[in-house]
Amino acid sequence: MGSYDCYCALCSGPLGKGWVKFGSKKEKALAKRRRWVELKRRRLAGEDVDETVCDEEDELEDDILHNDDQVQRQGSSTAEGDGDSAGEENVPDTRHDHDVAMSLDVMEEEGGDADDETCSDVAGDSPSENHDSEGSEDGWEDEGDNNDDDDDDDDDDDDGNGSEESASEAGSLDWYEEKGSYDPTKLSHKDVRWLERGRTVGFNPEAPGVTKCFVSGLGHYEDHGSFRIKTPGKEPNDPQMDEYTCYAAYESDEHPTYPFHEACLQVLKKGLGLRDEDDIDRDILYAVLSQNSQDYARALSLDYGQIEGPEQFWESIAGEEYVACDPGYKEGLIDVIQSLIPSKLFKKDVEPLSLERKVQNDPLEMLPYDVLYEICTHLSFTDAQSFTQSSLHVYTSTQNGAFWKHMMRLHIYPWFWEASDVMKNEVFSEDLDDKNLFLWLEAATRPRFGAEGPLMGIINRRRIWNACQQLVPQYAEKMEPPKRAEPEDAEARDILDRAMCFHMPAVAYPIGKQIRTVSLQFIRSWNQTSSGSSVLDTYWGQNGALVGISITLNGDSPRVFGSTQGNLGNPMHIPRGEWIREIVVSVDDVNMFSRKQDRSHFRTALDNVPYGTACIRSLAVTLTNNTSKNVHQPSGQPLNNRTFVVLPGLHLVGLTGQIAESGEICRLGLLQAPLPGMSSAVRSYTEAEQLLWNHSARTLYCHRENSWNDITTHPSLNIRALTLQGSAADPLRSFTGDIGSDMIPWHVAVWAMTVAQYKSLERISCFQPIGGTASSGTKTWTVPDLVGLGVGRTSGSLELLAGAGGPVPVQSPIWQEMKNPRTDLVSWIQNTPFKAFDEDSTEHFLIDGPGGEIITAVHASIDMKAVKLFTNRGRNCYFGEKDRGQWLEYQAESGHMIVGLVCAFGRLGGWSWSAKMPSHWKLSGLGVLTVAEDYFQKDD
Repeated sequence: MGSYDCYCALCSGPLGKGWVKFGSKKEKALAKRRRWVELKRRRLAGEDVDETVCDEEDELEDDILHNDDQVQRQGSSTAEGDGDSAGEENVPDTRHDHDVAMSLDVMEEEGGDADDETCSDVAGDSPSENHDSEGSEDGWEDEGDNNDDDDDDDDDDDDGNGSEESASEAGSLDWYEEKGSYDPTKLSHKDVRWLERGRTVGFNPEAPGVTKCFVSGLGHYEDHGSFRIKTPGKEPNDPQMDEYTCYAAYESDEHPTYPFHEACLQVLKKGLGLRDEDDIDRDILYAVLSQNSQDYARALSLDYGQIEGPEQFWESIAGEEYVACDPGYKEGLIDVIQSLIPSKLFKKDVEPLSLERKVQNDPLEMLPYDVLYEICTHLSFTDAQSFTQSSLHVYTSTQNGAFWKHMMRLHIYPWFWEASDVMKNEVFSEDLDDKNLFLWLEAATRPRFGAEGPLMGIINRRRIWNACQQLVPQYAEKMEPPKRAEPEDAEARDILDRAMCFHMPAVAYPIGKQIRTVSLQFIRSWNQTSSGSSVLDTYWGQNGALVGISITLNGDSPRVFGSTQGNLGNPMHIPRGEWIREIVVSVDDVNMFSRKQDRSHFRTALDNVPYGTACIRSLAVTLTNNTSKNVHQPSGQPLNNRTFVVLPGLHLVGLTGQIAESGEICRLGLLQAPLPGMSSAVRSYTEAEQLLWNHSARTLYCHRENSWNDITTHPSLNIRALTLQGSAADPLRSFTGDIGSDMIPWHVAVWAMTVAQYKSLERISCFQPIGGTASSGTKTWTVPDLVGLGVGRTSGSLELLAGAGGPVPVQSPIWQEMKNPRTDLVSWIQNTPFKAFDEDSTEHFLIDGPGGEIITAVHASIDMKAVKLFTNRGRNCYFGEKDRGQWLEYQAESGHMIVGLVCAFGRLGGWSWSAKMPSHWKLSGLGVLTVAEDYFQKDD
């Protein structure tokens, strides 16, 4: 994907003032731009006008092209100041306010009276103009901090008076480009400073607390979907990354974030009825923004008004200056509003119209005033206005000042905060016509092309308010019932405050956009764990997915995480004095190869989506007395397993996670708290405890103890990550993948867990069919995919260790011509001559196990397209695509032996353009399994 801009989720404006362009200040250029804007404004209003007449004025265009200082780009190092300095009085620029005059005309058409007025511009102070300096402590509202974010702010401020020198020298532009710039006499550099104060809201499943979302530190948009952080954030869930991805996640382990301006969040906060930004629930905010985002979006799917700026790149459209104008609160605007109110608003009608004789039947006449008042309370402004004109009775009943004061409280004051302050001061005489005042305020602040004057910031605020109002009901819906019920006493609050969630992985795929983050506290008093028995119940949807988990303590009412709307699983009785030590959920494979799937609309491999939803199908519980029970075990293929362990020194007190719109539990985590008197310092989850494991990892033999163990509890196996040479070890993960890494199962490929197995080791084999081709210049070559690992022993058998041994569809000679995989693929599978680990697609590495040869090192290319194994005899093998770049390495440590690998297969390979489906999974992650050398000392 090429270069592109992303925009504020709440206003769809640019995320940084550097994207704003100011046009020429030459008198002729200004005149031509204003004429073009006026013609376009009239066309948008429905008039038949010819906008091309401006382009025929060649003399003026040449003057712009060759003699002007044209476009100013905010933040240029050559910016020149306008003379403003800290603390200096803002001198208003007096000029004819076309916007106010036009709004008066509109008001007159709607039944109001007004005079055209000459008014003054105002440069107000708003909270969004208070900037943190680079590297300073971050804060939401540092009211006393007047330092700007950028060093050039003091240099590039323009007073909006059209000075002859531009703030940056960008070279000559033609008239077409000139139309893509803002009028510097309508908008100043100070007006766009607010664009620099951007943040982004993100999701961090590894956050240790009950909540998982965060608002980042200050930053700005760069390019290719990247939001760059300038000042680190302070919120505990913030992973403190240098940059975040906006609106889309291009890597399997990433989660999209949603950027916004601080000033826009102020508007949303007001719309939600909250007093402070910290009162906004981050988890709910993230969920609401996520459900309004589409794939590969650059903003949300909201109605931001009729603006043209947010294209592939931000366009500073002449006539849309108000879109970039600071929407923050402006103290200096209060006096200006008083001076702008036309004198005709104080002239009430002396004799109201008498139309009763002309009305023969008015069905609304029976409605009393209080009912009319209540009806209008629930209508939008447009609908309320239409309603008041629908009946003579309604019209005459709503002419009193109290009604229109109420309309202003409903439809004007929520977003026009300065007007509310003016009215509270009661500076106007009693003969003010409240209806006409309402109509004038509504018309003067209506978002429209060509808006200008001292109310531009308010017009933009109203536009942002309208966008935010589309989110408010969704936010409120997720608040009911409360996401986190307030505990009833101090002990319960203390338990919840000390609770931690170390891991909240995805347990379903795909996860829809309309999700909600929920938490439930089971334990609210420590004596509940020993005062009586308990019962754990589970609930399963019609499709067999887990939708709810409940705990009933001592016969009380069940405390439910999720929903009880489903089939009841087998209850788990928990004796007095015992509690839950471990929960294991079983998840089915993500099905990307269904022959039943309708693929007619697929165009490329990027369109490939799963057939159905992979989710929790089974759940097993282990208690502190080591009693285990599977509370739901469906029949069918073996499933992948994820273990949730209560760490030593901690106690399970609740659950947290996310619920999909369909009701399925799609993320899950344990809330664990230290017991009274215990330190809260505990170990973290091990590598094995954080991964989803293929069913084969449930039964691994331990030679020393002659027992079978799960990979997460095996007493001898150690998992080691491969690292770049000279770098610290990274956590084991799937480096790339076509699905979220949480849903990629890891396979255990052990070639020796006993002395006899190592002595019988004869070969390690890799099934690597040709998945496609690659090219560079005129050279083209085939690319093998790493699909499965096997081991051969002296007995002659070849045992599959990890992945798939084939056959796979890409081996079919007609795979790239196959049109109907539903029938053609079935026929090929039934009649294929290929067997598992077909020699033409398998590479073997011979090992002299009987002679004492062992694996001592493992290397993997950083893109997981090639693997090398090394032995203690200086020999090595090469699996996969040749001539790879950087390599990750692991060399057996002193006193340890390599006995196998752990492998993730999370990338799709062998795409068929005709069948419109992939052929197989291929390698996406790799780790090493080791044991201590003395592990084999016991003779088996």
